[in-house]
Amino acid sequence: MNRKKLLFKSLENKKTINFIILVASILIVILIYLYFDLSGVQSYIRNHRPQAALISIFTYILIGFTFIPAIPLTLFLAVLLTPLQAALLATIGNTLAALIHYKIGQTMGDVFDFKEKKSRLPFGLGNLPLSSPLLLIACRYIPFGKRGFSYVCGTYQVDFNCYLWTTLLVYGIDSFILAFFGASLSQLIFS
Repeated sequence: MNRKKLLFKSLENKKTINFIILVASILIVILIYLYFDLSGVQSYIRNHRPQAALISIFTYILIGFTFIPAIPLTLFLAVLLTPLQAALLATIGNTLAALIHYKIGQTMGDVFDFKEKKSRLPFGLGNLPLSSPLLLIACRYIPFGKRGFSYVCGTYQVDFNCYLWTTLLVYGIDSFILAFFGASLSQLIFS
């Protein structure tokens, strides 16, 4: 019984921490917008678009190896560029990070001979239908699911084509919603 209480308590703590991180991220973006010379940064980005795009994508990949959300970067890019450009950069960067996670998981599965051990997993976890596109999409909306699930997909050696299009779909939808919401919010607050 104590285990269940601890599990629920830790899940509540994670939700609280995620909410705090989200609010802090949005506040950081607002403070950057208010106190930094964004016109200089914006003109630099407009004059050096290819370099800015590469730096943004590389930053998304680096953020992908942490549990720091990429939301502030997407909001920042939505304010500096257009929401469409920010959404495309976020989709590409997050998808590339997910592909790296997939490959790392695949390598781990090969090294530890996961195919052999998969049948002995408890609760029938070895029989999960991870090749199902609906499951691949749904599992990405579990807290910390996007990053951690990519490792699992690689370890289970999910069909790469199915993994790729579901990853692009989820990151694309999320990035477009976030970028357009962020740009609309900044216009509402600062106009």
